[in-house]
Parts: sequence; C-alpha cells; structure tokens
Amino acid sequence: MKRFKLGSAILLFIILVLAGCGDDSHIKQFYSSGEGKYKIFIVGVEEFDDSELVEDGSVNNIESVYIASSMEAAEEEFAYLDIKESPAFIVFDHKEIIYKTNNQDDLIAFLKKKLK
Repeated sequence: MKRFKLGSAILLFIILVLAGCGDDSHIKQFYSSGEGKYKIFIVGVEEFDDSELVEDGSVNNIESVYIASSMEAAEEEFAYLDIKESPAFIVFDHKEIIYKTNNQDDLIAFLKKKLK
C-alpha cells in the first residue's frame, strides 16, 4: 500500500511538472484571481510593512505577498522573473507584471495610487 501511495505521489508530481512546462506557466502562479486584485513578490526583505495600506483599507485588494528572503533563492527558483538586484518588489495583476521597483517606498506609493 505504501508503494502505491508513493508511486501515485511521484506520478502526480511528474504530471504537474509536465503540465507546467509552458512558456509562461511559472509566472502565472503569481497572477491574481481577477481584475482589481493584486499579488506581490518581494526579494531581500524579511518583512513587508503594509501598515500604510492597512490604514486606508487598500490592503484588501492584495491577495498575497510572497517573500523570497535572499537573492540567491530568487535567482534559483524564480529566474524567469529576471530579478537583477535586491531588494526587489514586483506587483502582478490577473494578466501580467504591472510594476517593478527596488524601493519599498516607491512600491507603497504605487499601491496607494493603484488601489484607490
């Protein structure tokens, strides 16, 4: 029974990997669920301070924030994002990357403007 479960798990993993081999399939994991919703990918910052966004309620439009703690991890796992330096902040909507910066204050300003 254990062999069957292990074999099934391996098969499922292979199927998922093969299904995700398209040109932009990896990046789609960061796309939001719909218009007006956003996801954020951050490299090189241990904590994302969203207090300014919480104050005005804008944070409700952010579905998730993914933080890669090091540039090495980002280069290894997310090379397709073409991140050149750390810190890096990337904002996704439901179709594409809509903003990239290396400055957290610029990110907050962009989000406050975009999420009004």
